[in-house]
Amino acid sequence: MTLKYDINKQVSVASAVALAIGASAAMAASLTVNGTPENISTDGAATATAGVAVSLAAQPQITIGTDFEVGDQLVVTVAGATVATSGTPVMTCSSPLTSVVFASRTTSALTFQVQVDAGSPTSSSNGAVCTVAGLRVDANSLTTAGAVTYTFKGVRSTTSADIDVTNTATTLATKRAQFALASTGNFNGIVDYRSGKGLSFTDALTDSLVVSFTNRNTDTLAVPTDRLTLSVVADSGLSFLNNSTATNCTAGSLSATGAANTYTAVASSSSSCSTINTTITNGTAILTDNITLTVGKTAAGTTRISPQGFTLSSAAVRNATSSASIALTDTSAGIGSWTQNASRITVPYIPYGTGSSRVLYITNRGDVSGAVTFDLIADGTGLACTAVGTAAAVTASAAKVTVISSQFDAAVRECYGSSFTGKVAAIVNVAAPAQDVELFSMYNSGGTSASRVVVPNSSNGRKSSSTLGADYTE
Repeated sequence: MTLKYDINKQVSVASAVALAIGASAAMAASLTVNGTPENISTDGAATATAGVAVSLAAQPQITIGTDFEVGDQLVVTVAGATVATSGTPVMTCSSPLTSVVFASRTTSALTFQVQVDAGSPTSSSNGAVCTVAGLRVDANSLTTAGAVTYTFKGVRSTTSADIDVTNTATTLATKRAQFALASTGNFNGIVDYRSGKGLSFTDALTDSLVVSFTNRNTDTLAVPTDRLTLSVVADSGLSFLNNSTATNCTAGSLSATGAANTYTAVASSSSSCSTINTTITNGTAILTDNITLTVGKTAAGTTRISPQGFTLSSAAVRNATSSASIALTDTSAGIGSWTQNASRITVPYIPYGTGSSRVLYITNRGDVSGAVTFDLIADGTGLACTAVGTAAAVTASAAKVTVISSQFDAAVRECYGSSFTGKVAAIVNVAAPAQDVELFSMYNSGGTSASRVVVPNSSNGRKSSSTLGADYTE
């Protein structure tokens, strides 16, 4: 009987060991969290006092995939944050790992050790659930956007070999900027040069920019704020906003409204009036809001609006507790521009071929000098082209007659090559009031004694070509 009992006991133990080995080979530790992963303000982390620790709302939870023994270690490795030195972490495991104690910590890991394996040697700890509590991280280590994650492994006490390794990172928290600023509708005013002299926009006296501002003030470590400041920079200046010849911007040049709140904008600047600083008071309860900044005149004035680009050069919120300024990012991009409805003169055709040449003059009777550009379509190609090269650059000076023949030829060569022959239709754009600008267009079809042919265009209303005398020369 004794021999039979011993054999059965040995068989029973061997079966249990085989079962445990088979189970551990078939499974691996799975990682989850106990609690809901939180969002952490990187702005608040950056201003946190040294030594402040954050107890994470979501803590590691591991389902064991290997049979652990007394003395084995369970190691939780943290990435994206520095493990705090304060507090005593705890790991609680389900049966049979009835006693697991905290052993040590580094700046990136917590180590626990099995003290009691109630199931050894007849049952495996495979499938036991171990939950960590009290994992804390240094607030100052949370300043970079990203995730706080953890991985897991065990270490066999008898061999120091790694066991039950799971390198799939599991998120404990998300680090993100508390404030976000983006332009959702940019300045796009068109300065009116066709019906006026650039004293207003084509459709209004104002133009608006919509800025989307987000304050995630419910995030962990969120900074309490009480003010948002924006700096709008104009390339060529905003002195016209005073509707006078004064050089300083005045309050009221810039107004602001919000979708959910009422804002008061205060405009101030240097004497050149190229920058407007907008101070917008907002409460800590504001999570998101679209702020509309409106720039413009109260009435048509005597100072011209300058076509130009705009930049949101700087933006900041103020810490309501310390009064420190927190700079906002992603403000370097352009926020639109003011363009102009330049005079557009249509020339139905100009021929290119052996012995031909072109004669084009712009008469500008006004007091606004304007850049000249060429939009071309080549006969037989259907290819539209806008010349952008420096050789085609020219300005129609105020109160002058300007020859643009060579620049027109340069534009054609830029678009269609130096050997092009055929006819070119053109739109000549002049950034000056249409009523002040006239284009004279003519071509020479042969040698010096050949006839010169005037080409009617939309600026002079001529209805037919004319044969002109030899005195029409460049």
